[in-house]
Amino acid sequence: MRYKLLLRIALSLVFLSYLVLKIDWPSLIGTFFSIKPAYFFVSLLLAILNSFILALKFKLLMKPSGLYQPFLKLVKINFVSRFYAMFLSTAIGHGVVRWYKVTKNQNGRSKFFIVMVLERLTFLFAIFGASVLSLSLLSDPQLNAFEDRILPILWAGLVGLIVFFVYFLYSPFYSSINKALQFMTTKLPALVKRSFASLDLAVSYGYDRILLTVLLALIWHLLYLLSVYVLFLSLEIPLGFIDATWMASLVLLVQVIPVSFSGIGVRETAYAYLFKLQNLPPEQGVLIGILFFSQMLFMSLIGGVLELSSKE
Repeated sequence: MRYKLLLRIALSLVFLSYLVLKIDWPSLIGTFFSIKPAYFFVSLLLAILNSFILALKFKLLMKPSGLYQPFLKLVKINFVSRFYAMFLSTAIGHGVVRWYKVTKNQNGRSKFFIVMVLERLTFLFAIFGASVLSLSLLSDPQLNAFEDRILPILWAGLVGLIVFFVYFLYSPFYSSINKALQFMTTKLPALVKRSFASLDLAVSYGYDRILLTVLLALIWHLLYLLSVYVLFLSLEIPLGFIDATWMASLVLLVQVIPVSFSGIGVRETAYAYLFKLQNLPPEQGVLIGILFFSQMLFMSLIGGVLELSSKE
Protein backbone atom coordinates (compact mmCIF):
# COMPACT_ATOMS: atom_id res chain seq x y z
CA MET A 1 0.00 0.00 0.00
CA ARG A 2 2.83 2.37 0.87
CA TYR A 3 4.51 1.68 -2.48
CA LYS A 4 1.29 2.51 -4.34
CA LEU A 5 1.02 5.78 -2.44
CA LEU A 6 4.62 6.70 -3.24
CA LEU A 7 4.09 5.75 -6.89
CA ARG A 8 1.07 8.06 -7.21
CA ILE A 9 2.99 10.90 -5.56
CA ALA A 10 5.94 10.30 -7.90
CA LEU A 11 3.75 10.19 -11.02
CA SER A 12 1.89 13.35 -10.00
CA LEU A 13 5.25 15.10 -9.54
CA VAL A 14 6.44 13.83 -12.95
CA PHE A 15 3.42 15.30 -14.72
CA LEU A 16 3.67 18.57 -12.79
CA SER A 17 7.42 18.79 -13.52
CA TYR A 18 6.73 18.31 -17.21
CA LEU A 19 4.24 21.18 -17.14
CA VAL A 20 6.63 23.44 -15.24
CA LEU A 21 9.39 22.84 -17.82
CA LYS A 22 7.29 22.91 -20.99
CA ILE A 23 4.62 25.53 -20.39
CA ASP A 24 5.05 29.25 -21.00
CA TRP A 25 3.84 30.41 -17.60
CA PRO A 26 3.79 34.17 -18.34
CA SER A 27 1.52 33.38 -21.29
CA LEU A 28 -0.66 31.16 -19.10
CA ILE A 29 -0.97 33.88 -16.45
CA GLY A 30 -1.87 36.39 -19.14
CA THR A 31 -4.56 34.05 -20.45
CA PHE A 32 -5.90 33.57 -16.93
CA PHE A 33 -6.69 37.26 -16.59
CA SER A 34 -8.72 37.12 -19.81
CA ILE A 35 -11.25 34.66 -18.33
CA LYS A 36 -14.90 35.69 -18.54
CA PRO A 37 -16.19 35.05 -14.98
CA ALA A 38 -19.85 34.62 -16.00
CA TYR A 39 -19.01 31.62 -18.18
CA PHE A 40 -16.90 30.10 -15.42
CA PHE A 41 -19.76 30.28 -12.91
CA VAL A 42 -22.22 28.79 -15.41
CA SER A 43 -19.78 25.91 -15.86
CA LEU A 44 -19.55 25.53 -12.07
CA LEU A 45 -23.34 25.42 -11.73
CA LEU A 46 -23.51 22.66 -14.37
CA ALA A 47 -20.89 20.70 -12.43
CA ILE A 48 -22.88 21.08 -9.19
CA LEU A 49 -26.09 20.03 -10.96
CA ASN A 50 -24.36 16.82 -11.97
CA SER A 51 -24.09 15.80 -8.31
CA PHE A 52 -27.89 15.63 -8.26
CA ILE A 53 -28.00 13.57 -11.47
CA LEU A 54 -25.45 11.15 -9.99
CA ALA A 55 -27.48 10.85 -6.78
CA LEU A 56 -30.57 10.05 -8.84
CA LYS A 57 -28.64 7.35 -10.68
CA PHE A 58 -27.51 5.72 -7.44
CA LYS A 59 -31.05 5.96 -6.05
CA LEU A 60 -32.32 4.09 -9.09
CA LEU A 61 -29.65 1.39 -8.89
CA MET A 62 -29.91 0.87 -5.13
CA LYS A 63 -33.66 0.24 -4.99
CA PRO A 64 -33.65 -3.42 -6.15
CA SER A 65 -30.81 -4.21 -3.74
CA GLY A 66 -32.82 -3.30 -0.64
CA LEU A 67 -30.30 -0.61 0.25
CA TYR A 68 -31.93 2.71 1.08
CA GLN A 69 -30.68 6.25 1.37
CA PRO A 70 -32.79 9.42 0.96
CA PHE A 71 -32.10 11.33 -2.25
CA LEU A 72 -30.66 14.38 -0.48
CA LYS A 73 -28.46 12.11 1.63
CA LEU A 74 -27.03 10.64 -1.59
CA VAL A 75 -26.38 14.17 -2.87
CA LYS A 76 -24.53 14.91 0.38
CA ILE A 77 -22.53 11.68 0.01
CA ASN A 78 -21.50 12.78 -3.48
CA PHE A 79 -20.04 16.02 -2.16
CA VAL A 80 -18.42 14.34 0.86
CA SER A 81 -16.87 11.62 -1.33
CA ARG A 82 -15.45 14.33 -3.57
CA PHE A 83 -13.86 15.93 -0.49
CA TYR A 84 -12.14 12.72 0.60
CA ALA A 85 -11.26 11.81 -2.99
CA MET A 86 -9.03 14.87 -3.13
CA PHE A 87 -6.58 12.81 -1.08
CA LEU A 88 -7.05 9.59 -3.03
CA SER A 89 -6.60 8.48 -6.63
CA THR A 90 -9.32 9.62 -9.04
CA ALA A 91 -10.49 6.15 -10.04
CA ILE A 92 -11.11 4.66 -6.59
CA GLY A 93 -11.47 7.63 -4.26
CA HIS A 94 -15.14 8.38 -4.84
CA GLY A 95 -16.13 4.72 -4.82
CA VAL A 96 -14.40 3.81 -1.56
CA VAL A 97 -15.87 6.77 0.35
CA ARG A 98 -19.34 6.30 -1.15
CA TRP A 99 -19.22 2.58 -0.30
CA TYR A 100 -18.42 3.34 3.34
CA LYS A 101 -20.95 6.16 3.67
CA VAL A 102 -23.80 4.07 2.27
CA THR A 103 -23.07 0.73 3.97
CA LYS A 104 -21.11 1.95 7.03
CA ASN A 105 -18.84 -1.00 6.28
CA GLN A 106 -21.56 -3.34 7.57
CA ASN A 107 -24.47 -4.97 5.76
CA GLY A 108 -25.01 -4.78 2.04
CA ARG A 109 -21.36 -4.31 1.06
CA SER A 110 -21.42 -6.88 -1.73
CA LYS A 111 -24.76 -5.57 -3.00
CA PHE A 112 -23.48 -2.03 -3.11
CA PHE A 113 -20.37 -3.29 -4.88
CA ILE A 114 -22.65 -4.43 -7.73
CA VAL A 115 -24.43 -1.07 -7.67
CA MET A 116 -21.08 0.71 -8.05
CA VAL A 117 -19.96 -1.64 -10.84
CA LEU A 118 -23.14 -0.98 -12.83
CA GLU A 119 -22.88 2.78 -12.21
CA ARG A 120 -19.26 2.85 -13.39
CA LEU A 121 -20.09 0.77 -16.46
CA THR A 122 -22.83 3.19 -17.51
CA PHE A 123 -20.40 6.03 -16.84
CA LEU A 124 -17.77 4.43 -19.10
CA PHE A 125 -20.40 3.63 -21.74
CA ALA A 126 -21.28 7.33 -21.96
CA ILE A 127 -17.61 8.32 -22.26
CA PHE A 128 -16.73 5.74 -24.91
CA GLY A 129 -19.92 6.45 -26.84
CA ALA A 130 -19.37 10.22 -26.85
CA SER A 131 -15.70 9.77 -27.82
CA VAL A 132 -16.45 7.44 -30.74
CA LEU A 133 -19.34 9.56 -32.03
CA SER A 134 -17.56 12.92 -31.81
CA LEU A 135 -14.29 11.65 -33.32
CA SER A 136 -16.23 9.98 -36.14
CA LEU A 137 -17.90 13.33 -36.93
CA LEU A 138 -14.58 15.19 -37.17
CA SER A 139 -13.38 16.31 -40.57
CA ASP A 140 -10.03 17.81 -39.57
CA PRO A 141 -7.21 16.37 -41.74
CA GLN A 142 -4.54 17.21 -39.16
CA LEU A 143 -6.23 14.83 -36.70
CA ASN A 144 -6.48 11.86 -39.07
CA ALA A 145 -3.37 10.12 -37.71
CA PHE A 146 -4.57 10.62 -34.13
CA GLU A 147 -8.02 9.24 -34.99
CA ASP A 148 -6.50 6.18 -36.65
CA ARG A 149 -4.59 5.39 -33.45
CA ILE A 150 -7.29 6.08 -30.89
CA LEU A 151 -10.58 5.04 -32.55
CA PRO A 152 -9.89 1.26 -32.62
CA ILE A 153 -9.21 1.37 -28.85
CA LEU A 154 -12.40 3.34 -28.22
CA TRP A 155 -14.47 1.02 -30.40
CA ALA A 156 -13.07 -2.00 -28.54
CA GLY A 157 -14.06 -0.45 -25.20
CA LEU A 158 -17.54 0.46 -26.43
CA VAL A 159 -18.20 -3.00 -27.89
CA GLY A 160 -16.94 -4.63 -24.69
CA LEU A 161 -19.37 -2.57 -22.61
CA ILE A 162 -22.26 -3.41 -24.94
CA VAL A 163 -21.43 -7.11 -24.53
CA PHE A 164 -21.42 -6.66 -20.75
CA PHE A 165 -24.86 -5.06 -20.78
CA VAL A 166 -26.17 -7.85 -23.02
CA TYR A 167 -24.82 -10.22 -20.39
CA PHE A 168 -27.12 -8.63 -17.81
CA LEU A 169 -30.14 -8.17 -20.05
CA TYR A 170 -30.21 -11.38 -22.09
CA SER A 171 -30.98 -14.32 -19.79
CA PRO A 172 -29.61 -17.25 -21.90
CA PHE A 173 -26.28 -15.46 -22.32
CA TYR A 174 -26.23 -14.67 -18.59
CA SER A 175 -26.91 -18.30 -17.61
CA SER A 176 -24.07 -19.73 -19.68
CA ILE A 177 -21.52 -17.10 -18.65
CA ASN A 178 -22.55 -17.26 -15.00
CA LYS A 179 -21.71 -20.98 -14.86
CA ALA A 180 -18.18 -20.12 -15.95
CA LEU A 181 -18.00 -17.31 -13.38
CA GLN A 182 -19.13 -19.61 -10.58
CA PHE A 183 -16.39 -22.06 -11.51
CA MET A 184 -13.80 -19.27 -11.62
CA THR A 185 -14.77 -17.83 -8.24
CA THR A 186 -14.24 -21.02 -6.24
CA LYS A 187 -10.69 -19.92 -5.40
CA LEU A 188 -11.38 -16.21 -4.93
CA PRO A 189 -11.67 -14.35 -1.57
CA ALA A 190 -15.01 -14.53 0.23
CA LEU A 191 -15.96 -10.91 -0.48
CA VAL A 192 -15.40 -11.39 -4.22
CA LYS A 193 -17.45 -14.60 -4.12
CA ARG A 194 -20.35 -12.76 -2.48
CA SER A 195 -20.02 -9.98 -5.06
CA PHE A 196 -20.33 -12.44 -7.94
CA ALA A 197 -23.20 -14.17 -6.17
CA SER A 198 -24.94 -10.78 -6.16
CA LEU A 199 -24.88 -10.70 -9.95
CA ASP A 200 -28.37 -12.20 -9.83
CA LEU A 201 -29.43 -8.86 -8.35
CA ALA A 202 -28.10 -7.03 -11.41
CA VAL A 203 -29.98 -9.35 -13.75
CA SER A 204 -33.20 -8.71 -11.82
CA TYR A 205 -33.01 -5.00 -12.68
CA GLY A 206 -34.63 -5.55 -16.05
CA TYR A 207 -34.44 -3.58 -19.28
CA ASP A 208 -36.27 -0.51 -18.03
CA ARG A 209 -34.06 0.14 -15.01
CA ILE A 210 -30.80 -0.52 -16.84
CA LEU A 211 -31.82 1.62 -19.82
CA LEU A 212 -32.97 4.44 -17.53
CA THR A 213 -29.63 4.27 -15.73
CA VAL A 214 -27.81 4.50 -19.07
CA LEU A 215 -29.98 7.50 -19.97
CA LEU A 216 -29.03 9.22 -16.71
CA ALA A 217 -25.37 8.46 -17.42
CA LEU A 218 -25.73 10.11 -20.83
CA ILE A 219 -27.41 13.15 -19.26
CA TRP A 220 -24.60 13.37 -16.69
CA HIS A 221 -21.98 13.22 -19.40
CA LEU A 222 -23.80 15.79 -21.55
CA LEU A 223 -23.84 18.23 -18.62
CA TYR A 224 -20.15 17.51 -18.03
CA LEU A 225 -19.38 18.23 -21.68
CA LEU A 226 -21.42 21.44 -21.57
CA SER A 227 -19.51 22.44 -18.44
CA VAL A 228 -16.17 21.98 -20.23
CA TYR A 229 -17.43 23.69 -23.39
CA VAL A 230 -18.52 26.73 -21.35
CA LEU A 231 -14.99 26.81 -19.92
CA PHE A 232 -13.76 26.95 -23.53
CA LEU A 233 -16.08 29.91 -24.07
CA SER A 234 -14.74 31.59 -20.94
CA LEU A 235 -11.31 31.71 -22.61
CA GLU A 236 -12.67 32.38 -26.12
CA ILE A 237 -11.06 29.17 -27.39
CA PRO A 238 -12.00 28.74 -31.09
CA LEU A 239 -13.32 25.18 -30.77
CA GLY A 240 -16.86 23.92 -31.21
CA PHE A 241 -18.91 21.60 -29.04
CA ILE A 242 -17.84 18.51 -31.05
CA ASP A 243 -14.20 19.33 -30.32
CA ALA A 244 -14.99 19.86 -26.65
CA THR A 245 -16.81 16.51 -26.63
CA TRP A 246 -13.98 14.28 -27.84
CA MET A 247 -11.29 16.18 -25.95
CA ALA A 248 -13.14 16.29 -22.61
CA SER A 249 -14.24 12.65 -22.97
CA LEU A 250 -10.70 11.43 -23.63
CA VAL A 251 -9.29 13.45 -20.74
CA LEU A 252 -11.97 12.04 -18.43
CA LEU A 253 -11.11 8.55 -19.63
CA VAL A 254 -7.42 9.11 -18.92
CA GLN A 255 -8.28 10.30 -15.41
CA VAL A 256 -9.97 6.97 -14.69
CA ILE A 257 -6.48 5.42 -14.59
CA PRO A 258 -5.37 5.62 -10.91
CA VAL A 259 -1.95 7.21 -11.41
CA SER A 260 -2.30 10.48 -9.49
CA PHE A 261 -4.30 12.25 -6.80
CA SER A 262 -7.54 13.74 -8.16
CA GLY A 263 -6.05 13.64 -11.66
CA ILE A 264 -3.56 16.38 -10.74
CA GLY A 265 -1.04 16.78 -13.54
CA VAL A 266 -2.65 14.08 -15.70
CA ARG A 267 -5.64 16.24 -16.60
CA GLU A 268 -3.58 19.35 -17.35
CA THR A 269 -0.97 17.43 -19.38
CA ALA A 270 -3.69 15.68 -21.40
CA TYR A 271 -5.44 18.94 -22.27
CA ALA A 272 -2.10 20.55 -23.18
CA TYR A 273 -1.32 17.66 -25.55
CA LEU A 274 -4.76 17.70 -27.19
CA PHE A 275 -4.69 21.48 -27.61
CA LYS A 276 -1.30 21.18 -29.26
CA LEU A 277 -2.79 18.68 -31.72
CA GLN A 278 -5.26 21.40 -32.66
CA ASN A 279 -2.43 23.92 -33.19
CA LEU A 280 -3.60 25.84 -30.13
CA PRO A 281 -1.35 27.08 -27.30
CA PRO A 282 -0.87 24.23 -24.79
CA GLU A 283 -1.06 26.88 -22.05
CA GLN A 284 -4.78 27.19 -22.80
CA GLY A 285 -5.18 23.45 -22.30
CA VAL A 286 -3.34 23.60 -18.98
CA LEU A 287 -5.57 26.46 -17.88
CA ILE A 288 -8.71 24.49 -18.77
CA GLY A 289 -7.42 21.70 -16.53
CA ILE A 290 -6.66 24.16 -13.72
CA LEU A 291 -10.10 25.79 -13.99
CA PHE A 292 -11.78 22.40 -13.88
CA PHE A 293 -9.70 21.48 -10.84
CA SER A 294 -10.74 24.72 -9.15
CA GLN A 295 -14.36 23.64 -9.57
CA MET A 296 -13.50 20.30 -7.99
CA LEU A 297 -11.95 22.18 -5.08
CA PHE A 298 -15.11 24.23 -4.63
CA MET A 299 -17.31 21.12 -4.54
CA SER A 300 -14.81 19.44 -2.22
CA LEU A 301 -15.11 22.45 0.09
CA ILE A 302 -18.89 21.95 0.15
CA GLY A 303 -18.29 18.29 0.98
CA GLY A 304 -15.84 19.18 3.74
CA VAL A 305 -18.30 21.60 5.34
CA LEU A 306 -21.10 19.01 5.14
CA GLU A 307 -18.86 16.35 6.69
CA LEU A 308 -17.73 18.61 9.55
CA SER A 309 -21.31 19.65 10.29
CA SER A 310 -22.56 16.06 10.20
CA LYS A 311 -23.89 14.60 13.44
CA GLU A 312 -23.28 11.00 12.35
